[in-house]
Amino acid sequence: MYEHNAIENTLEICRWLMSFNDIEKTHRIKCYRTGGNKPDVRFCIDRGYDCSGSKIMTGFVVIEPDYALMGLYSNNPNACKYFKTDTAKRWRINSSDVLELPIAIIRDHILESYCIKIKELGLDSVMCNRKDSISRPMWPQQEHPNGSFLPNKDDFDVAYRSLAKPGQEVSIDIVLDQIEHNVKKAGHNLKENWRMITERNIRDIWSKG
Repeated sequence: MYEHNAIENTLEICRWLMSFNDIEKTHRIKCYRTGGNKPDVRFCIDRGYDCSGSKIMTGFVVIEPDYALMGLYSNNPNACKYFKTDTAKRWRINSSDVLELPIAIIRDHILESYCIKIKELGLDSVMCNRKDSISRPMWPQQEHPNGSFLPNKDDFDVAYRSLAKPGQEVSIDIVLDQIEHNVKKAGHNLKENWRMITERNIRDIWSKG
């Protein structure tokens, strides 16, 4: 089930990144597949020539065959304990963590990496200038002090999909346990009464959407 979710999330990330081409004016996003026994998919910023050479210097994220992410730029990598060293300036998230993180968090990391590379190249970007381009605060430890974070519907969806098999229902208590595991792994400090509020949201709002 985790692998199935990873495939769906990878496709969603690919579609999301390629949708940048509908709005960006000074460049395009391109992806290419490397060779070898374990090929990965790499995304780069292209101004008409950047992604055509043998050594591509404008990449900002790589999706590996096991769904790990590598080649990420970050302004504050120490804020997320699941960041691992990739190179001197770039970072990776291992597949085990990718499989458990909400996709909104994954997208935030990719968008941050992209925007850092955009700034380095001196380009303008509609995506990076949008105030709403990042779906949630990047660094939860700083943005949600003193246990103020509440899980949202995306956290619920990710947890439920990781537990439920086709045609099978999962109890709310089990889903809440999985949400707690995922959210804490992402570094959030949960609000004291998060469980009661989240259960009400699941029953009254999210399960009916």
